Amino acid sequence: MFKQGDKVTYNPTGEQGVVKGLFNNGVYVVFDCGGHWSKYHNYTSQRCEASNLSYGWDKNNKKHDLGDLIHWGDLFFKDDKFEEIKNKVCSVKPIGGLWTSPIDSLYGWKDWVKENDFHTEKYNCGFVFNLNDEAKVFEINSPKEIMELPLLEIDVGSIEEKSIALIWGEFIDFEKTSEIYDAIHLTEEGQERTRFGKPSLYGWDCETVLVLNKEAIDFSDFVRL
Repeated sequence: MFKQGDKVTYNPTGEQGVVKGLFNNGVYVVFDCGGHWSKYHNYTSQRCEASNLSYGWDKNNKKHDLGDLIHWGDLFFKDDKFEEIKNKVCSVKPIGGLWTSPIDSLYGWKDWVKENDFHTEKYNCGFVFNLNDEAKVFEINSPKEIMELPLLEIDVGSIEEKSIALIWGEFIDFEKTSEIYDAIHLTEEGQERTRFGKPSLYGWDCETVLVLNKEAIDFSDFVRL
């Protein structure tokens, strides 16, 4: 169920808005606030049927053009080892998923491993694959895009969580994100701008495509390295 502050898309028109409140089985959404989304509560809302709304701002809902992706550390995809995406408290990374980089990336995972002499013996093999044409991919080029994804609610009663949030900013709710998107693409520019940005993705380290849902994987052109 939607709650106040949720970013939503009105499916019939594609309009984007923020939920102002719930009343009489309706969802009241602010669509026009001149871009001042942080002050959405000061603007007029419109009543919408929940069935006409989807969670998130779907501007990235276009056919992806990622091409070949490469995963290092395994000779082939292990279906039984693909862990379902789970949130990790105050972490820029989730548990699970499949970590990859575009094969033509100027600075991918293998480059970072070599540069930092990080378990080079483990990452001397890999496999190449694609995402299917229907896969929904969210692209991050800056901290701004992170704020358009579902975000975790920080436990205000936890001093540790509040302290971490003050340093790192907001954290992605990867579980909710996996219900909307099949993968997250952190571009080379995005990696540079979010590494020390706020919110931050410090620790992703390179251009990355994190596959959230294994159903999005297309193995018709699978290649071992």
